[in-house]
Amino acid sequence: SFSGFLCCIFCIFTVFV
Repeated sequence: SFSGFLCCIFCIFTVFV
């Protein structure tokens, strides 16, 4: 579950950058 959360954050971060 936590891993999925980190993935979500990473994806969003990539979109912003």
